[in-house]
Amino acid sequence: MILQAYAKINLGIDVLDKRDDDYHNIDIVSIPLELHDSLEIFEIPQFNSTYITSDDPTLVCDENNLAYKALNMMKKSFEFKRSYRIHIYKRIPTEAGLGGGSADAGAVIRVMCKLLKLDPNSPEILEIARKVGSDVPFSVLNVPSRLEGMGEKLTPINLAKSYYVLLVKPNKGLSTKAVFDEYDNGKYVSDKNMDQLIQCLENKDVEVTKAHLYNALEKPAIHLLSEIKDILNQLNKMGLKLSGMSGSGSCCYALSNNKKELEEASEIMRARGYSVYLTSFLNRDKFLKKNKSK
Repeated sequence: MILQAYAKINLGIDVLDKRDDDYHNIDIVSIPLELHDSLEIFEIPQFNSTYITSDDPTLVCDENNLAYKALNMMKKSFEFKRSYRIHIYKRIPTEAGLGGGSADAGAVIRVMCKLLKLDPNSPEILEIARKVGSDVPFSVLNVPSRLEGMGEKLTPINLAKSYYVLLVKPNKGLSTKAVFDEYDNGKYVSDKNMDQLIQCLENKDVEVTKAHLYNALEKPAIHLLSEIKDILNQLNKMGLKLSGMSGSGSCCYALSNNKKELEEASEIMRARGYSVYLTSFLNRDKFLKKNKSK
């Protein structure tokens, strides 16, 4: 079987206090995208192990891969013995702040729920997803959300409108750990409240939305990779004001209702040597139809 694993962008990130386990409490507004990896899953009779392969030679395909962890966590939780090979056709760029690894894990959990006739929205399944990774519950549900705690507390957001999305990534990626380490070492101040951004998104207030797009990790990421600032400046010069950096970077985004405008911008950014992806907010109705349990 073949399934889709959807990327996400973060329109708002506030970093709160650091926990005793060295992770941070965060406050994030995340939106799922149509951009996706494709996962092909084969059952392997008479085998007891999970196997991960990929068309991307740079992708880690051992027990540290989140799709691997997700499948083994589901096997352990529900005591089924079937084994699978998962082949990942990688489309979501890595080290980009687009949640690619979590997306793959979320897709695996969804398909296992379908096979086992389980509700992927249940607290039990979402707790399994949380143990795989803090972003994975979001990738199971794929609904615009506010994420709090370490990302495991989800509150759905009712978007007033959808957007086309231009993603622009420099050749170099950034690890989440490196960006958070820089955030901690650099004594950056984060003091935004996501309530105002959410209110704008729910009330279709485009002009005010511009003022509330915010990523507390943007400055530390730029300190590590100055190209991010160059990309953001270029997007603004092209009149794409609804723009920012997603996650811990290095990918930047621009939102618009004008697809042609983003197509023209994508050609310019591609000519400058960046990796470019043109996508849109995930169509929720199509997602639910595709993932409806039989």
